Amino acid sequence: MNISIQKRNPVIRYLLLSCIVGIVTIAFWSNSKRQLSAIMTNTYIPYAHEFLTTEQEQSYTALLRTFTTELGIQTRLLFEDDTHILHYEDTTLAFVIQPSYKKGYIIYPPLLKQTLSSAEWNTLNIQLTHILQTNDWKNTLPHFIEDVRIILSSRIT
Repeated sequence: MNISIQKRNPVIRYLLLSCIVGIVTIAFWSNSKRQLSAIMTNTYIPYAHEFLTTEQEQSYTALLRTFTTELGIQTRLLFEDDTHILHYEDTTLAFVIQPSYKKGYIIYPPLLKQTLSSAEWNTLNIQLTHILQTNDWKNTLPHFIEDVRIILSSRIT
């Protein structure tokens, strides 16, 4: 009886090992595909895991991607003081969020500077800071970003 169990055991081990390798491969592939998509569309959000859940990060990434697809504007969401990332990207619109200081501001590229007056850009920066001073900023910030997209869309097209 021991002999028959030992003969079947390698087959069962092989099947279980194949299932595990398949599951890990699929999980790795889907994660890599998501990360590569975010990097290729330049919507990767550095340090987001410190402030946002995975679902919120995906929602923000999709929202930022609409700037690229609809307006052709590369857009980034940066947390704390990641502005050093932008030193080479003078064509990128960036929403810089500092939750620990409850402040935020928008860095706009020179080409977008002409679409809105400096007073309008200042008003948007003030609104962003007001949003970050609330405890519900993670839910209200997407609406603000969408409003900025609508304003820019009406001025660009």
